[in-house]
Amino acid sequence: MKLDVNKTTANNELIRIRQGDKNSTKLEVEVLYDGQPYSLTGLSATFNATKPDGKVVVENATTSENKIIYVLNSQVGAISGTISKAYFSIKNTSGVEIDSTSNFRIDVLAGTDVSAGSSDYVDILESTRLKAQNLLTQIDDSIAAVN
Repeated sequence: MKLDVNKTTANNELIRIRQGDKNSTKLEVEVLYDGQPYSLTGLSATFNATKPDGKVVVENATTSENKIIYVLNSQVGAISGTISKAYFSIKNTSGVEIDSTSNFRIDVLAGTDVSAGSSDYVDILESTRLKAQNLLTQIDDSIAAVN
């Protein structure tokens, strides 16, 4: 897939996945500026999407030269419908957004197993939650050892 940060041309890119798919769709995106390769050297990228139920997915992606590589996580396909606002933001070494790609669409086909449920997923918040949970477990273990 090719996405231009210029955003002046209409983008009709469509990705199709099935509701309940888990980490099975890999996106390899060539990033362009006015049709020319956009260097991502020293920059990072983040996948951003608003799902049909209004919940969001924000997750770091991998960059290499002028390409972004991202594997759609399970929350992207948690609810069927069309994600009409999916894009990649591009950040400098300080984590400040300096650019973003044009939007693309993700069509999530209805599946039979809908037990996963849809929720917001922001990878940095999830990792912070896990760290806090581990610290609480350590504190509980320390208190139990004292008693």
